[in-house]
Amino acid sequence: MRRATLQAEKQSLKAAAEPAGTFRRGAFIALPILIAAIAWSSYVHLTAPVIPYDDAFITYRYVDNLTSGKGLVYNTGQRVFGSTTPLYLLILAVLKMVFSSVPIPELAVRFNLISYACSGIAFYLLLRRFTARPWYAAFAAAAIMLEPELLATSLGGMESFLFTGLLLMAVLAGVSKRPLALGVLTGLTCLTRPEGMLLIPIIIATQFRSKKDLLLSAAALLVTVLPWVLFAWMYYGSPIPLSLVAKSKPLYPLLPGTALSHYIYRSEEWFFAGFLGGLHQLRSLLMLNTLLIATVASLVYEPYRKRNAWIPGMLFWGYMLLYGVGNPLIFDWYWPLVLLSGGLVLLTGLPASGYLLERLLKRNERPALARWAVPASFILGLGIIAFVCLGGYGRSKSPTSIITDDPVRIRIFAYRKAAEKLNAIASPDETIATPEIGTLGFYSKSRILDSCGLVSPEALEFIPVPKEQRVNRTAGAISTDFVMHTKPDYVVTMPFFALRSLLSSKWFASNYDLIDEIPLQKICWGSKKVLIFKKKAPKKSGQTIKTEE
Repeated sequence: MRRATLQAEKQSLKAAAEPAGTFRRGAFIALPILIAAIAWSSYVHLTAPVIPYDDAFITYRYVDNLTSGKGLVYNTGQRVFGSTTPLYLLILAVLKMVFSSVPIPELAVRFNLISYACSGIAFYLLLRRFTARPWYAAFAAAAIMLEPELLATSLGGMESFLFTGLLLMAVLAGVSKRPLALGVLTGLTCLTRPEGMLLIPIIIATQFRSKKDLLLSAAALLVTVLPWVLFAWMYYGSPIPLSLVAKSKPLYPLLPGTALSHYIYRSEEWFFAGFLGGLHQLRSLLMLNTLLIATVASLVYEPYRKRNAWIPGMLFWGYMLLYGVGNPLIFDWYWPLVLLSGGLVLLTGLPASGYLLERLLKRNERPALARWAVPASFILGLGIIAFVCLGGYGRSKSPTSIITDDPVRIRIFAYRKAAEKLNAIASPDETIATPEIGTLGFYSKSRILDSCGLVSPEALEFIPVPKEQRVNRTAGAISTDFVMHTKPDYVVTMPFFALRSLLSSKWFASNYDLIDEIPLQKICWGSKKVLIFKKKAPKKSGQTIKTEE
């Protein structure tokens, strides 16, 4: 019975596809397009300057300690699960053991070319399956892979495209009725980022017709994830990353709806690529309605529905719901999956809308217009994705210039210099408190105290930082109470994070001296430098040190 059902599904899909000869000709056109896009994106990854995101260095320090025999820890001797991407961490550790002479940041940036190419290929395979047009899928995937901002994000050395590639391949396994691969890929996605849990509804949606397949996917997922969960429980005492605990305190006390508003704003900024600038409400309305219509069309048009072309819509709107309810602070590296899933919704839904429009025009006896409905929908899809990805409206920056012109990205150079200066005067046993532990922590030899609580449990009781000590809700301010409690030997911060806390505290001024200032290459969040403070030596006998303001 089940075999007959599957055979019927295959016949239905085959009937809805292009003629075999046309499909083969389309595949012949697609191959050189994909090769050219992969070659160019690989060239960018191999030649661009190595300027990762500051947060990426948190994982790098774990990798460095692991490969140097200090254990899977951030601070030596302190078992804290502070990384949310154990799979990426372990991959980098293996790469470091194989290429021991290559610095970890460079390994991460260069290795991302594989994840980036896999994400593009998975995007192509899904779009080809949904639309049965290889040439269309190839042009769209090439445009995505050549998009400068996505390339710049991949060059940030984070796990973004490992996550995106695994997730899209899991969706492909789901719509292709491969339950074992679906379960394994879902598990690997969850080990790359916690948001991979959104694949679980997709497992149910694509496998619910077969109890056996559903159980097989669930078992494969558990077998893939369980070893890490057990290890983390035994090694760290909890399988939940401390960074998730800190962010749920919350680390950033955002107003309700902030993440969703930012999510929509950033999406429409990318979607319109500078066109109709300033009309944000209109642009948001047009974008959301277009994506909604595309989602519905992929569900209503029967051949596309049978190919599970509605799954990208489920993924896109699921992420919108997740970020809307969770209300996290949105960072650049969150966007690749959002943009690629949204791109799949649009590029699948437009042709589906074209087929539906063709039917409607035929019923109304307008054959001349009906003949143009489907070709126009494909041309419109390619036109939109080419406009968005290959220049947009007055947008022509290269990936390298996006990185080197960004004050947030290049602030890592000042933190590296601060670490090198502290290495010359501080011992490994001394402590450094800081609100940004990435680059400073990776290059520092001392123990790091993270005021944001991502790797330091002692900071959790001081989160969230009181509003009177914060510049704004999105600033990871360093709390005066935290510094008073931990009494670090050094404090390193940009003024932005300490303006209303440490820099306004009489206690801090009486107990710490400013010993150095590292200039930033560009003003970042209103700050021009990184400040280094040192705890004052104890006063002579007979004198006391003030401990309160």
